[in-house]
Amino acid sequence: MQKPIFLWPEENIARSIRGWFSHGSAADIERELGLMFPAGHPVLVSSGRVGLVIVLESLGLSRPDAVGVFPYASRCVFDAVARVATPSTGTGALNASTRVVYHQWGYVQDGPIPGQTIVEDAVDSFCVPGAQLFRSGGDFEIWSLSKLIGSLGGGVVWCRHMDEAVRLRKIRNSRKSSGFQWFLRTMKRFYPPALVYWFGVESGLGPLSRWGTGEVFLLLSQWSEFIADRKEKLALVSRFKPDWLPLLPDRLPCVVPVEINQITADKLVTLGMESGFRHIERVHPDGNRELVKVFPLPIHQGMPRERLGQAIAILSERH
Repeated sequence: MQKPIFLWPEENIARSIRGWFSHGSAADIERELGLMFPAGHPVLVSSGRVGLVIVLESLGLSRPDAVGVFPYASRCVFDAVARVATPSTGTGALNASTRVVYHQWGYVQDGPIPGQTIVEDAVDSFCVPGAQLFRSGGDFEIWSLSKLIGSLGGGVVWCRHMDEAVRLRKIRNSRKSSGFQWFLRTMKRFYPPALVYWFGVESGLGPLSRWGTGEVFLLLSQWSEFIADRKEKLALVSRFKPDWLPLLPDRLPCVVPVEINQITADKLVTLGMESGFRHIERVHPDGNRELVKVFPLPIHQGMPRERLGQAIAILSERH
């Protein structure tokens, strides 16, 4: 078995420690992101889940309010929504006045939905500078920097309007930051229960700690390198993507989902693709939805070229 590769790039503890000596601040990061993506106003937070919590708080929601979430939503999403309101799935999600729309793995399938307040969960959508934001007509779009650039922490809430960004920063700044959370993330590889403690506290935080801003600021300078790497890998494997799944030129996915049998999947697992089978929601033109079983093939910066070539050879056997 080779070194495992997951859906998102792996964190680098040594790089994270070096980043602490960088002088990048939250304001520096927000300014840089604003230049890269002028279509929105960025608010840096401790993580994507923190971003979702403060967005729902800014909307004035409380426990009696239902918030629609997507099928197979992660524990992070359910926990963040439940901190403020009540998560709703299925038909209830489609009818809720506020809805979290997931651009799963970087693929956008939902367009604007009239009559709903939309929060776009684009945590793993790697956007090309200048990309169009708010593809589903939302007022907020949330990124997870750990899923995008492999940092130990950090999330971004993109706001359509400046006054929303100002309001979110006030909420963020009223909350604590925690260098200890950063320490728990560094320890998870050596002591897995550390991540359990991290989950228990994270949603109640706000700013990214000083321990994390330096690393994020350094990694932003590599954004163009990550883009070039992912475009090259996407070009190699896009032919295996389901025809029904749309791909936008200014949003690069972290994986290419492939529809394969168990035998082919087992071969990919021997290459270290540890996610196994997952489900992705298919949205039909008539609005009907179904869950499709797929095997996500990573194409992020943590996927070695040689390993990707081996995966392509396995997938080509069936085409």
